Amino acid sequence: MPRLQRALGLLAALSAAGSAAGVERPVAGQKLALGSFGPVSTLDFVARDPRIGAPFADPRRGSALRIGASSAEGRCRREIRLDPDAWFAWRGRGAERGYVYLHASLRGLLLARIREGQIRVLALGEPASCELGAPQSLPLTVEVRAESDRFCSAFGGEIESNEAGSFRARRAPAPAACDDADVTVANLNILHGFACGPPMPGTTDQCRLSDRLDLLFQHLVAIGCPDIVTLQENVTREVVQRSATEWVGPLTSTRAEIEARLAGAAQACGFPYHVVFDPPMEPPRADDAIKGDDEEMILSRHPVLRSELRLLHSALFASPGLEFSSRHALYARIDHPAGPVDVFTAHLASNGDFARNPCNSVLDFGQGFVAVVPCPPECEASQTVRECQARQLALFVEERHDVAMAAVITGDFNSEPGSAAYQEFAGRGWIDSYLAAGNPECDPGTGFGCTSGRVDDALDQLESPASNQQARIDFTFLVPPQEVSLCAAEIDPAGDPDRDRVATRIFTDQPNPFAPACGPAPLPICWPSDHEGSELDLNCAR
Repeated sequence: MPRLQRALGLLAALSAAGSAAGVERPVAGQKLALGSFGPVSTLDFVARDPRIGAPFADPRRGSALRIGASSAEGRCRREIRLDPDAWFAWRGRGAERGYVYLHASLRGLLLARIREGQIRVLALGEPASCELGAPQSLPLTVEVRAESDRFCSAFGGEIESNEAGSFRARRAPAPAACDDADVTVANLNILHGFACGPPMPGTTDQCRLSDRLDLLFQHLVAIGCPDIVTLQENVTREVVQRSATEWVGPLTSTRAEIEARLAGAAQACGFPYHVVFDPPMEPPRADDAIKGDDEEMILSRHPVLRSELRLLHSALFASPGLEFSSRHALYARIDHPAGPVDVFTAHLASNGDFARNPCNSVLDFGQGFVAVVPCPPECEASQTVRECQARQLALFVEERHDVAMAAVITGDFNSEPGSAAYQEFAGRGWIDSYLAAGNPECDPGTGFGCTSGRVDDALDQLESPASNQQARIDFTFLVPPQEVSLCAAEIDPAGDPDRDRVATRIFTDQPNPFAPACGPAPLPICWPSDHEGSELDLNCAR
């Protein structure tokens, strides 16, 4: 751990993030009053700051009002696209004098003005409606977008009222920055490692698990500590049966090893990660045999509003008396400042657990032991087990994703682009973010653009700087936001033009860049996993 702490400290010194999408203009807030009086809602916002000045961007080319940063129950969050035809230049000289907005209807009134040194917004009725069912989390933010400018204030100091139905605050200094407008994601199958075998009877180091997790966190800090980290192949069970007569154990809990590193990561990143692991399963099950040596985990920079685990079709699970891990999908809704982000991650079946079997499987284990695995009703008999799992995951996304903001689907799908499992996502119009960012498809000859192929039952290739990757089977799919969302959903390409150190590319695709050399112990390990994973940088504000 000391080596990791030193590395994280060095990387933290590099953490000056690049500019956010658009032009940020943090300004001092003079007043924010929100009220809900029966059927009538009111809004009064004033910002006064010398940084509000000419030349003014033209809001007729795009403008919006956003209030609040939390989507939790009872908390105010409102996004309003402003009608470009309702703006007019003050005295015909908008770039010099500012702009005025006036929109009235039977549903309410919204008046706004951007002028030298001041922004004022007044609203009544539906345009002012905001959830005030509970005291608001602080700071409560207001953002006015005009073309490429983002004027933002944050109220959290002088609070006159913060209760159900009413919020009033005054004299808020300009925040250091506007709310995060990018959604950044890193995804990796971290390799449970029990197939490496024990170095001595009764123990295992799981392919240098501790060293690999140290390296993983170095990579995460190096890319600026992404908002969301999704991980597969987490181990929690004490023992795993390798064959009918041989056991490997006790296994190190991957979850415990990750959580032991979170304090160091928080120091390097400047924030703690929230952990989503093993939430309630739907439908509920008491049988822990379906979990234990291949579980999913989500780390989130922002609070988690809800989470759930969904069991997927599995030949092994349905076989009576066999305690093997099954397959499942982990879901969490993240309270991101850009909007509530739904995150789904899964590890679809490999050939080792009958992925290519027909959806209706008959497993003959000999000596009269035959297990029949029926195909679930949402799948087709012509599908394989893995293809059925992909459909179940896609349907899970459609079932749970009911907000306007974008959703992300990550994981090790054990399927290459163009496969039937892949088409369950791409065929719904969901975006393979790696290709959408302009990256080249996997080249098996060089390993460039590939995420899998390294051996997972020995250290040879984990301790070699050679790529040894041959296929792209790890993905981050994007479910585009609805039109009403303010998120522009622009995928930042591999070159990272917004300079926030996260790009849409392959994750961990370079052999240990934090050491002069890597290889067999005592040298640092070269790779954190047999996989290389994926990254996504989604720009919401433009």
